[in-house]
Amino acid sequence: SATNILIDQVTMESEKASIEEEKAGKEAAATSELAASAAAIKAEADGELQEAMPAMAAAEEAVNCLTKSAIQELKALGKPPPDCVEVTKAVLIMLKHEKKNHDWKNAQKMMQNPGQFLD
Repeated sequence: SATNILIDQVTMESEKASIEEEKAGKEAAATSELAASAAAIKAEADGELQEAMPAMAAAEEAVNCLTKSAIQELKALGKPPPDCVEVTKAVLIMLKHEKKNHDWKNAQKMMQNPGQFLD
């Protein structure tokens, strides 16, 4: 009878809907888990950034106190202290993208024009 056919169709569609609803629930749970994980990573990164900001500000302040005469004095040193050499090595790597030649002569060349170097 037509009623039985209709009942069978409704039952089949209801089963399909239940399966789709179950899939949607699993997807929602997975998405929620990923969102929670992303939020935790963001919170950790924000915390690390907040810890790093004072050091960044101190570094910026330290760099801003450099003067042209201080660079000229540093450049004029024949045999600078090892810490100065390490700092100029880091500057060569960061500013000049120098991969191999980190010696003092190359650092002096980099500081050849102190005004331009500070800019």
